[in-house]
Amino acid sequence: MGVLGETGYGKASGMKLSSLLLREHILVGLSERTLEAAVGEILRRLEIEAPCDGPGPQGRSGHGEIAGWKALRDAVWTRERQSSTALERGVAIPHARMPGLREYIVLLGITETPLEDRCLDGSPVHVVFIILGNEQKNALMLQTMAAIGELTKDEALLERLCGARSAREAWHIVDSSGVQVRPELRARDLMKEAPARATGDMLMRDLLDLFFVHSVRVIPVCNEGEKVTGAVTSAEIVEAGFPEYMAYFDNIGFLDELESFHRFFRQENTVRVAEILNAKPLVFDAATPLIQVVFRMNRERLWYAFVEQDGRLIGMIDRHDIITRLLRL
Repeated sequence: MGVLGETGYGKASGMKLSSLLLREHILVGLSERTLEAAVGEILRRLEIEAPCDGPGPQGRSGHGEIAGWKALRDAVWTRERQSSTALERGVAIPHARMPGLREYIVLLGITETPLEDRCLDGSPVHVVFIILGNEQKNALMLQTMAAIGELTKDEALLERLCGARSAREAWHIVDSSGVQVRPELRARDLMKEAPARATGDMLMRDLLDLFFVHSVRVIPVCNEGEKVTGAVTSAEIVEAGFPEYMAYFDNIGFLDELESFHRFFRQENTVRVAEILNAKPLVFDAATPLIQVVFRMNRERLWYAFVEQDGRLIGMIDRHDIITRLLRL
């Protein structure tokens, strides 16, 4: 059974991710070509026991089709349509909260060839984790997703997992990783990679190219040691387009439209990032409790923060991620 006990964690340090993943809940060699179909294939072909309290998706042990697998699939895909969980590195983590579901179940499917669906970073989906739990398991679900993220950030481990030839081999790869489902969420658990970064001596022209190429809203500025020294958003760029004295006017209708911007952008080959950046962005250590990160971002009315480990940038947190991944899990 893929059951989690009432206490949740045996030790304060957490529990191994592999303890939530049974070998019979692993399917290697998915034959479907889309993520939606693959989700159905995993739920249909795996042996699942999912007893419920009252009406809802019922299950039974034994071989053959699982009673209620379509209800499970529909619940998972309803959530997936709200916001894709195929984020990066060819890994998708579809999940659903099912009222009345007593079991907490983690499943894994590995495709023979990558699916037609692509992650937000452009990579084709190759590995599919599915998480099922009731509405009381929100925290555990997010903690499990964070553990899966940690596992699949290791390129060597992910490559081994993609190449697994059996459920037994896949389970041993997850188990030998030693990845823990931690009882407390940290900054690193909600962060995502920063797709672009700048340096203080970079020209405005090159900075604007980064915004255009990567379609991002903020770019961290780092020194040679990869430590965050500032950040630039559209706010800093727009502000740089206005002379300082304009802050004293309530109305600037006397100026020619876009006059200051034309003057500013004529200097894009001479203005440096260090001249316009926000020198005091929010930066947290990777081990900072997530609740502290959310509190500071809210108190300071900031929609982004950066995450460092050993003084080096390793990721960023967007307020949108807090809503979609934490509050609307």
